Amino acid sequence: MEKLRFEFVMKAAADKKSNALMVTSITTPDGEIFDIPAELQEVSLHTELMKNGHL
Repeated sequence: MEKLRFEFVMKAAADKKSNALMVTSITTPDGEIFDIPAELQEVSLHTELMKNGHL
């Protein structure tokens, strides 16, 4: 099974009063980088990542 590399950053949340964890890009084992669109970066939208307990 190939492993993907996820890049996470903390950014200001939509309310501008708190921080939110964001997934900004995914890198494949081949070195190909896929940027995540801003509206899909919030980690709460990525339930599989949260479900695996890696966050």
